[in-house]
Amino acid sequence: MRNLIPKFIFAVILSSTAASLPVSGQVNREADQEPEIMTYKEYGRIRHGRPYVLQLKSGAGELLYFGAGHVYRVEDPQIAEIERRFVEFRPTVVLNESQTPPVEVTRELAVTRYGEPGLVSFLAARHNVPIKSLDPPRMQEIRYLLGTKRWTTEQVMMFYILRRVSENNKKTSPRPADELVQQALDATAKAPGFEGLPKTVAEFEASVRRLLPSVADWRTVKSTHFDPNPDLGLYTNDVAYASSQYRDRYIVKLLADEVRGKGGRVFAVVGASHVVMQEKALKKALQETSAESGHGKVK
Repeated sequence: MRNLIPKFIFAVILSSTAASLPVSGQVNREADQEPEIMTYKEYGRIRHGRPYVLQLKSGAGELLYFGAGHVYRVEDPQIAEIERRFVEFRPTVVLNESQTPPVEVTRELAVTRYGEPGLVSFLAARHNVPIKSLDPPRMQEIRYLLGTKRWTTEQVMMFYILRRVSENNKKTSPRPADELVQQALDATAKAPGFEGLPKTVAEFEASVRRLLPSVADWRTVKSTHFDPNPDLGLYTNDVAYASSQYRDRYIVKLLADEVRGKGGRVFAVVGASHVVMQEKALKKALQETSAESGHGKVK
């Protein structure tokens, strides 16, 4: 369940919120209740292929929702399938998971550096289609997590930075972990309310030892620490689950607004698990009139 932040700088996480939506959201105002997202336990009982693709219609609008298995190799069959479906669908707007990566000069560089979000950014630029993020502004998400009173600011900050380290390690040419973390800490130190957090890699390492003693070496932290599965027992798993559920609810409302509210032809790409967990809520929100759910069926 990627939450990609290209060229990660924690300042992006703590960016201005003047234009942010409130926690309840301002998207799809017709919805009086929060979308009902599949729980992790429910998701754990099913099997599905990757990619998992939904194509839903609602009035004049249509959604092609591509649930990907995250890849950084241009040879992966998903890359060609995303390209084919993009061209055939002819979107009027593109929505990408997390922050939109910068446009690279070639598809190879786009995929190698940023995975499928990089490819989608490349395709949107090539076909002159507007692109935006599927995700809520990061500070809005952080405010939500801190508002639950379940975790400290230090714990939440460490979650995001360590998860980025884990994602960075999957890349073909990862950045040095110390450099990545120090850059994030430098930016964090300037944000109101975050002044008392670690400012050096050594201080960050001490926080990891104190808050996550099971992590032997934070530079090689396992991706399972960020699985949204509360049963795994780490606070980072709990944060990941709360974050995932919050993001899923936001995304459903945003997609419903773009498709049903604005009547757009929406091409969206996200991790496959999100599509599966959102599917029922999306169909309800869109009051869909036709659908493709056969590519990557749930079992």
